[in-house]
Amino acid sequence: MATTQELESQLDTTQKDYLKKLEASGQLPKIIVDEWKKAGSAENEQLLGKEAGYLKDYITAAPEARKKYSEVWNPFEREALVAGEMKNAYSPIADVRQELAMRAEALGIATQTSQSMYNAELNTQKEGMGFLESAFSRAWTKEQETKRQQERAEDIRLSSEKESRAMAHDKEMAILNKSLSAGSSKQAAEDKHAQTFDSAFNWMTNFYNAHKDQKETQWWTENDENGAMAKLTDKYGEEFNDQEMNYILYEARKKSWGQ
Repeated sequence: MATTQELESQLDTTQKDYLKKLEASGQLPKIIVDEWKKAGSAENEQLLGKEAGYLKDYITAAPEARKKYSEVWNPFEREALVAGEMKNAYSPIADVRQELAMRAEALGIATQTSQSMYNAELNTQKEGMGFLESAFSRAWTKEQETKRQQERAEDIRLSSEKESRAMAHDKEMAILNKSLSAGSSKQAAEDKHAQTFDSAFNWMTNFYNAHKDQKETQWWTENDENGAMAKLTDKYGEEFNDQEMNYILYEARKKSWGQ
């Protein structure tokens, strides 16, 4: 099955060819007449030459006949003889003119027939172009619907991924919160740990506030000596585990930078 692009290319080519032939259709009669005259010009000139000679003979036929039959005493009989001579003189003229008329009629029939055949071919091509336009329209509509379905499927996939990431984050935070509270069996140790945790959190918050120029970068995740994690580890690395450190790093950043 042809693609939409292939059908569009075929339709464009067909339309251009049709318009070209349609333009030529108006010039067809003149082309046929010109070619007809070219093909029969010698014979037509010969016939016209004969007609001119016969006309000369016809013009002089009457006076010559009257002179020829001047000794005929009866005027009615003499005019009848003159009329016969003129009829005989006109006969070849009539033959030539009949031949020219037949040629003109044949030219008209040939022109009409050729025009009809050409128009029939144009109509056939027009019908084919209509089928091609319909096929292109169906293919284009189907292609657009396929694109819309693909876009909807992609939207659903992205939404599902976003929801899954949010759920995973919530689960991680719940686990982290649970782990933070699980080791508080002794009140004194819990209070001390909590105070240290708050101190670390406040210290990290102030640290972020002092580095707001790094807000749009990945600086807060870097482990080099100037990174946020490195600074937090230097100061409180012995007090907290990795989960607690990550929690402080994330929440302080969220509080300070709003993200």
